[in-house]
Amino acid sequence: MTNNLSIIITLFKTPLNRLKILKQYKNYPILIFDQETKNNSEQISKIVDTKFEYFHSNNNLGLCKSTNFLVSKVKTKYFLFTQADIKIDENSIENLIKGMNTKENIIFAGPVFNQLKSTNEIKQLEQNYKLKSELDASVMLCDLEKVKQIGFFDEDFFLYWEDKDLMERVNKSNFNPGQVVDISKEKLFIQTGNGLISITRLQLEGKKSLDIKSFLNGYTLNIGDYFGK
Repeated sequence: MTNNLSIIITLFKTPLNRLKILKQYKNYPILIFDQETKNNSEQISKIVDTKFEYFHSNNNLGLCKSTNFLVSKVKTKYFLFTQADIKIDENSIENLIKGMNTKENIIFAGPVFNQLKSTNEIKQLEQNYKLKSELDASVMLCDLEKVKQIGFFDEDFFLYWEDKDLMERVNKSNFNPGQVVDISKEKLFIQTGNGLISITRLQLEGKKSLDIKSFLNGYTLNIGDYFGK
């Protein structure tokens, strides 16, 4: 178990009985931002039965502002941004941290939900790491110092699209124009000076045009490679 991780979670109209799930984080500092009219700290304390820091607002500030506030209170190297309905075991958290350490410029790590049997329960996450241009932002392990360099959620967003904006800023910070940012079976994503472009077909000089899947069957292309070199 790492002692360099905090858990942050924001609440708004969240059924308090769901917070039993926070018991899984009993070995980590837990920071909660509650945006209900009523201060629920005593009730949550009875349900969770573990230590936590509680912050309260009578107004709904939105996901971005409330989350950024919690990030400003984190004192550990890493923090896990998560939700009240997501269950993740300690081994999987440790594997996310190992994934963060595979390359120097990784800012976030998260599970690939479509490879799991359940969308809200994560256990025995394999040590099978892939670089991606974006993550499912419902649960992310984050490097605090790197997050401070680019900022976390843009507070101009109240809810929705804040994760897309965040991933785009991360990609801009990690890749130079011309570098391959992500590869799928159907598309390549290339960093430009104004964001990402997607490419669905490639044609080398003197060769016929190929879709991306066919091209990758015959040629090697990796994330981080410079396109055209």
